[in-house]
Amino acid sequence: EAARRGQGGASAFYLNAKRARRFHARLPDVAAALGVQGDVLRAQSFLWLGRNGASLHGHRGALHFDEEPNVYVQLAGEVFVLVIPPNFTDAAFGGNRHPSLPSLDELRRDEYFRRVPLHLVHLRPGDGLTFPGRTYHYVLSPSAGRVSLNFFFIPRWRRMEYIPADWYSREAGASPVRLALRQLWARSFSRLYDETGRAIMYMGSKLEYN
Repeated sequence: EAARRGQGGASAFYLNAKRARRFHARLPDVAAALGVQGDVLRAQSFLWLGRNGASLHGHRGALHFDEEPNVYVQLAGEVFVLVIPPNFTDAAFGGNRHPSLPSLDELRRDEYFRRVPLHLVHLRPGDGLTFPGRTYHYVLSPSAGRVSLNFFFIPRWRRMEYIPADWYSREAGASPVRLALRQLWARSFSRLYDETGRAIMYMGSKLEYN
């Protein structure tokens, strides 16, 4: 209901699904359903509510990639998702995690960028998408009654390096120390929540991991 009201219909809300305990208790084991449960250290599920604007510019939810593999499911309302395949992440924006989105005129004028595939996917209730880590995507929600659910999979040590373009494969080739530190962070915040019920902001400034 808060998402439907949305302070005039223009605000988006998000929360870790574990904070909605009865809802979270009914969620399926998505990692097991996908057959990757042996690769997953911790799954994080988030609810995304309300709309974030009616334009591809100037609002939250900008084009970005996430380090973790991601399953995104539409529960109510609708969204449009712009997706760039992960093997074009460097070619499109040089691997910048939050690049500026070019205008349509800029895209038309840029002969190089015109060769980068852009997929616009319309998701309705019951639809879903999967994103390998380091896949550029942009979620546009015009529906005030929108409810979306996603799952991030934090891998076990040296797991989920499925394709060369994904984030963990690239990190494994660059610095095993950084991968080890990431494992330490993930195991630490998991233990913190399991033992105290407290959570932390992780990999950014707005999403609570537990």
